[in-house]
Amino acid sequence: DQILEFEAMGGQMGVLVQDLEAFSTTVANLDVATNIDAEDVAIELGKMASILELSSDEYDNFADSLVRLGNNTATTESAIMNVAQRMSSVANVTSMSTPELLAWSAAIASTGQRSESAATAINNTITGIGAAVSKGGDTLNQFAAIANMSADEFKAAWANSSSDALRAFVEGLGRLTDDSTAAIEALGGFPQRTPLN
Repeated sequence: DQILEFEAMGGQMGVLVQDLEAFSTTVANLDVATNIDAEDVAIELGKMASILELSSDEYDNFADSLVRLGNNTATTESAIMNVAQRMSSVANVTSMSTPELLAWSAAIASTGQRSESAATAINNTITGIGAAVSKGGDTLNQFAAIANMSADEFKAAWANSSSDALRAFVEGLGRLTDDSTAAIEALGGFPQRTPLN
């Protein structure tokens, strides 16, 4: 009965009929092996499976990666899953692989920030980089400089692997933190959002 309930939930979330058995088995296994409630697993995994177009043979790998990250990072599976679900649309648009999405989610969740605000921040960063790569100009130059690349190198890196380019940017920010003034100046040139009235 529980498996059928998971399959029904997966169907509601857009999981393909031929993938429902693998989906429900994964949900049941994650319910046992993680700190995530079965219903929450079914809903979040169902949403991500639809967005990321996971096939039946990818569910086991997804679950294995999630559990390993939960066991080997300073966060929990539920926090990783929460961030991953919030990042999945942006990850899909930028051709980030599912393992890369889970790895970034674990790293972000390990910072101890709330999942909502942390995922929003990384989504805004990824979207900002993508827009800069498309449009070029000063903003692209700023992202590239922080990543210790030329604009052309950063653009090529983003096209080849958005995850690797993002990592280079984050590592560049890490180097700037040794001098907070340099970090503020480097980031100060980026366009700021107009506050809502």
